[in-house]
Amino acid sequence: MKKGILFLYEHTIRELDSIVITKMILDKLYGKTNVKIADINFSKRITSLKIFPSILLVPFLYDYSEWLGYAQFFVDCYEEAPKIVNMHWEQLGSKNSQDFFAPKDEYSRDNYHVSWSNEFTKFLVKAGSINPNYIWQIGNPKADLLNRKFWKTYISEQQFKKSLDIPLASSVYLFIMSFAQVFNSEATIRAVEKKGGFINYRNFVRLSQESLELSIKEIRKFANILSDKNGYILLRPHPATPLSEVKKLVKDIKNIRVSRNFPLNEVIFNSTGVISWLSTGTIDSYIFNKPTVILRPKEIPEEFDLDFLKGFNFVSNAQEINDFMRKKNNYLKNEDLLKKTVGRIYGKLDGTNCLSLAQRLYELDKDLDKNPSNYRIKNWGVYYNTLLKTISKDVPKNFLARYFPNLLPDHLKGIFDDRVYMGMIRKLEKKYDNVVDSILNDNAIMDKAQLLESEIE
Repeated sequence: MKKGILFLYEHTIRELDSIVITKMILDKLYGKTNVKIADINFSKRITSLKIFPSILLVPFLYDYSEWLGYAQFFVDCYEEAPKIVNMHWEQLGSKNSQDFFAPKDEYSRDNYHVSWSNEFTKFLVKAGSINPNYIWQIGNPKADLLNRKFWKTYISEQQFKKSLDIPLASSVYLFIMSFAQVFNSEATIRAVEKKGGFINYRNFVRLSQESLELSIKEIRKFANILSDKNGYILLRPHPATPLSEVKKLVKDIKNIRVSRNFPLNEVIFNSTGVISWLSTGTIDSYIFNKPTVILRPKEIPEEFDLDFLKGFNFVSNAQEINDFMRKKNNYLKNEDLLKKTVGRIYGKLDGTNCLSLAQRLYELDKDLDKNPSNYRIKNWGVYYNTLLKTISKDVPKNFLARYFPNLLPDHLKGIFDDRVYMGMIRKLEKKYDNVVDSILNDNAIMDKAQLLESEIE
């Protein structure tokens, strides 16, 4: 079996673009062509049959149960475990949830860990007992998409509005929804409570339910205010939220759209203003200098809140949203707090975080090549049993996701559009090709300049 590098991801809109960019850098800069990408819900098992990942990058890994889902097949089939890199795609939580992000046992600790900032590195060392030598503090790969170099790859305002059936001259106000817990099953709630790290999770679910109901009432009222001004509202549900459920809440309102198309940064870039309840996405709106307001028709206990949101203004109803959006300035309440948060969430904004990740992966892969393995299948029974599961479970699941998503099990209905396929990856590679070449060219020029400086010295 040919070895390679395998990226597993959870949510398309949060992770896939920066993973594809890193894959392109590994190919263009280091000639690493056997890099695969799979989503954890629809194509992980299929992809695992095609490659032995000497390096396996995972979206999160907090305990043994998650390690089993990622690595057990390779251990049983090849009698060898891949080197795991925990991407830690969530690094900023409330006081009540921060401990949820800490590795809890040797299976989650004894890996490499991506950190975005000094704060999270310290957290991993203290709360997770991670050896600092295994922490890659490289910044958030997703932050590269906010760099000006990538703006030319964004969807145009005209295409953006056309796709939503919104007139070009109309304003569009984005509501970033963070109510995924509302749609959690009882089994999911119990699983989170059992895992630990998120105190009073059931209370947070109840709070989310109440806040969603109240927020939608105010959003509907705001839509009514905007109707006289030819304005529109775009609801952006959390990646784990079924789009169909959100559409039911506003199906009778003509100037409200519900969509999860396009990366969030591109949607914010093309929006007139941004409304949020409890989302880290508001940091993007701060970076893009978009009027941003936090809608709180119901107060949130401090332990569930995100501290940095205090950098924005808060409102409680539709009229206050409208009054705020009509202001010409004074969008921020505490800009110093937001600047600090940019560092915590993104680390660097120079467009080189994916390059840094690719460099780390190359060095790790080179070290692994010093002790080569033939990566032969040792247990064909495990392989064929997994193949049968792929045929009986994953093929039908992918068929439903593509053609009949409403027939999917409840836990997959909200995430069917996270399903990865080759056409999607090729489309992203084409989208970012010129920008990646530019970044690599700039890096080469910088390396030559540093070399000349060292020779002069």
